[in-house]
Amino acid sequence: MGDTFYLIVGLCGSLIGIILVFCILLRIIKCRYKVTGTVKKLIKESFIIRGSTVYKYRPMLVYEYNGRKLEVKASFRNKKNKYKEGDLISFRISKANPTDVVFKNIYFTLFLSILFLALGALLVVLYFI
Repeated sequence: MGDTFYLIVGLCGSLIGIILVFCILLRIIKCRYKVTGTVKKLIKESFIIRGSTVYKYRPMLVYEYNGRKLEVKASFRNKKNKYKEGDLISFRISKANPTDVVFKNIYFTLFLSILFLALGALLVVLYFI
């Protein structure tokens, strides 16, 4: 049973890792046009963790593309109020859908997806050893 567990978990982990890597790479390829947005406002979000309230701040960005002014919420949050209203943030958008954005933090997500894939592959290899 123990060996079969390695195989099943390894195959599932590898499959999930492949899907995640593929989706993230497609998004990176699709969003190639670099723009700079201005922080319009900071959205304060609160979470209760172990009985304590934790506040995080998500920037709302405004940018211009093809003469249109567009708004987008950042896909990341910060514990500290890292950005202020009026700060500039660079990111990439898709020309086909300018509200589809990619921030720099997607590369960390790609790294974690590759790590997930590698750990799944390692479990499969351990099954055959």
